[in-house]
Amino acid sequence: MRGQISAEHARLGVLSVVMLGLVACGGPSSDRNAPLDARPAAAGGAAAAAHPAKVVSAEAKAALDAGNAAFRAKDYVAALTAFEKARTLAPDNAAPWFGIYMVAQARNDTKAADAALIEIRKRPD
Repeated sequence: MRGQISAEHARLGVLSVVMLGLVACGGPSSDRNAPLDARPAAAGGAAAAAHPAKVVSAEAKAALDAGNAAFRAKDYVAALTAFEKARTLAPDNAAPWFGIYMVAQARNDTKAADAALIEIRKRPD
């Protein structure tokens, strides 16, 4: 079934775009630099109390932002390089793996996409 996208892959692709957008934009709060558990409940504080957020360094966030920009420009080599850097800087975070997954999908590299999905499923956020 090469060339066809399964429903799961399509769902994860959409989810990855949403997740990367949230990471890149800093979330839906005016106090976006505050840890999630310090935000008001309406901005995600209650959920963060149940599941503490992993802190992503400024360098990891910059790498994710660079990967997102390169991906939008269809520069998949630069995007993959940036997402791999983010992966090393934030090894417990799923967002870099979503980026790697998106690049693999864009390049029709099903083996790399499947490997990224396995890593995404290992991480709760």
